[in-house]
Amino acid sequence: MKSLIIFTLFSLNIAFAGTLVKVKDGYKIINKKFELASIAEDYAKILGYALIVDAKMNDKINAYGPRIIKADQLDLFVSAILNSRGYTLLINNKIKQIEVINSRDIRYKGGSVIKEIKNVPNTYNYFQFVMNLMYVNSNEVSRNLRPFISRYGRVISEKNANTIIIADSGRNIHRIHGLIKKLDTAEFLKRRKLVEKINSESKKTITKNKSILSYIKDQHILFLIAFSLIGGIIGFGIRGYMMKKVEGGW
Repeated sequence: MKSLIIFTLFSLNIAFAGTLVKVKDGYKIINKKFELASIAEDYAKILGYALIVDAKMNDKINAYGPRIIKADQLDLFVSAILNSRGYTLLINNKIKQIEVINSRDIRYKGGSVIKEIKNVPNTYNYFQFVMNLMYVNSNEVSRNLRPFISRYGRVISEKNANTIIIADSGRNIHRIHGLIKKLDTAEFLKRRKLVEKINSESKKTITKNKSILSYIKDQHILFLIAFSLIGGIIGFGIRGYMMKKVEGGW
């Protein structure tokens, strides 16, 4: 009888466990195929947060590979699963609430604003990262970074404070931050000044050559005008001479 009760309790635990269950080494995926809403629900329960999810989100997904997710990898795993189907999580730690939204709507919903890169979670959830630049121009950086921004990400420049704001997934923010740090150095200013010097010298050379060519061109025009006048005088002289000759003069 005791064994039957234990078996019944175990069966009920599995039945209501959902997709993720706590194990010694982390969390175990008990279903190979599951709904996205199910894993979002389990994730919210683990954190002890309320969950808001679209009732129409009934996508299903298959899981392959290891069934055990380490505790420190759970955030990345859940965000990656949702990201693969075009969703992201907005996590509000103040009110302990998670909202699942379509990634394309992130521009309207925003996300947490973070100023320190160490505080940006390395997940596929979206955040807003504010970065102050020391040497490079924020307008140039924001313009050149656009090819590296994800599909629904954004980058804008605040030129007055020489600051850029990146709205993107945490993982891509870390990637872009690494690129900017390699550019935002004192050495960059030295290279830019060198390029400006070379461009300035080239411009002077081009202007000088252009001036010489313009002078030759102007002299050429004067030569043509003088030649035309001389030709006209000679022509009139010959014509006059021929007319006098025909009329019997001279």
